[in-house]
Amino acid sequence: MEELLESIRVHGLLVPVVVVPEGERFRLVCGRRRVLCARALGMALVPALVRREGAEWRAWAAVAENRLREEVSAVEEGQWLAAELASRGCTGAELARSLGVTEQWLISRVEITEWPGDVVEALGARLISFAVAREFARIGDDVERGRCVACAVHSGCTSRQAAEWRRAWERGAGLRDGAADGEPSVAGAGGVPAVSVQCGACGVDIEAGEGREVMVCAVCAEAIARLRSGVSDGAEVNEKDSQDGA
Repeated sequence: MEELLESIRVHGLLVPVVVVPEGERFRLVCGRRRVLCARALGMALVPALVRREGAEWRAWAAVAENRLREEVSAVEEGQWLAAELASRGCTGAELARSLGVTEQWLISRVEITEWPGDVVEALGARLISFAVAREFARIGDDVERGRCVACAVHSGCTSRQAAEWRRAWERGAGLRDGAADGEPSVAGAGGVPAVSVQCGACGVDIEAGEGREVMVCAVCAEAIARLRSGVSDGAEVNEKDSQDGA
């Protein structure tokens, strides 16, 4: 609003508002913020386009106007588009054409209304990006998803990182499902074979499903690697000393 106000102060109102006749008066359809700025600047007149289309056109015009507002979040877009699809009884392709967007984009926004609440809340508050939220929404475990959302909000997260976390959860879910079926050695998500791993800190073997995933920076990762190497060296020395003692 401040930027728009300053622009109108310097250059005038360059884009006309849109109104429709209503009795002897006019109803504003597009340009509410421009009118508010004009009033704040003491302008008595503003340029306007008079349209005589019916109620359906007014609704489409309001859609296009609201979609261009910077303060509208992806969550608000999704909720609004879902309501329009329900009330108008049109298809996604028809609504997409009227808005000048792709049907794929429209569907991606409408799907937000079916995402888990914790993801929608973080996205609506602009604490995570849409791309990150889309990955987290595919995590079916509430606890794991909540952990990912909390980490992303606290430390930041790229879409690539979010995809890696989601795939890690899928692999873990595949291992747990196999164990429940009585198959100790199964392929993880995407056909990745299950492998034994060791603790990065102490070097002990970790059974499938017992490990814990944590976020570390590159410096800490190198430190853990050095620590792990030291533990391995120590184990070899202790075994050698034991043999010498025997």
